[in-house]
Amino acid sequence: MNRTFTDIAQQLLGRPLTAQDGLSMERVEAYQAPLPLALQEFYTTVGNLECFMSAYEQFVPPTDLRITDGMLTFLWEAEGVCSWYVKPGEDDPIVYMDVEGSCFSEEMALSAFLEMMMYTQTAMCGYPYCGILPDDKLPSLPDILADWEQVVLHNGLAIYCQPGLLLWYFTEEDGTPLKDDVLSGVSLLARTRRDFKQLVKRYGLRK
Repeated sequence: MNRTFTDIAQQLLGRPLTAQDGLSMERVEAYQAPLPLALQEFYTTVGNLECFMSAYEQFVPPTDLRITDGMLTFLWEAEGVCSWYVKPGEDDPIVYMDVEGSCFSEEMALSAFLEMMMYTQTAMCGYPYCGILPDDKLPSLPDILADWEQVVLHNGLAIYCQPGLLLWYFTEEDGTPLKDDVLSGVSLLARTRRDFKQLVKRYGLRK
């Protein structure tokens, strides 16, 4: 997509960013070792915005960052079951996930991972208005998605975007919506009540 953290934040927030939205360089540099440039930019751009830092998964504040066994953990899953880390010393290193001691590569550079997380945090907990696409609309999903921009397709999660709106679902291996599972369903979210009313009117959402 070739978007900056600023571009994505402004798209999701619907407003220009201010200096107060990010952490100061002094606070970021409170961590006593050089941070990857991608993580440094992320903190200084949106580090004061809860919707990106802690609405769902929990980003580690710079003052609490630690290197353990040669790895820098920067993000914890909401329930504390897994964490994400990088090998320090590179500007844009590959991200790894630790699940109760088992480690996996996300096969994604840190900058791309952080971009994905901005959309994920917002889709999961960042917008106040949410509904579910009715089952009888699912056969029409490919046509519906033609009007949306895909911004995430990774590790069983698909997220699409329109201005002030998000659509997401968990996927089967072929990228189609997950079926016959407690996590099945296509969620649509809006930043404002007015936009959500339009979604309800357009798609007949279940609240």
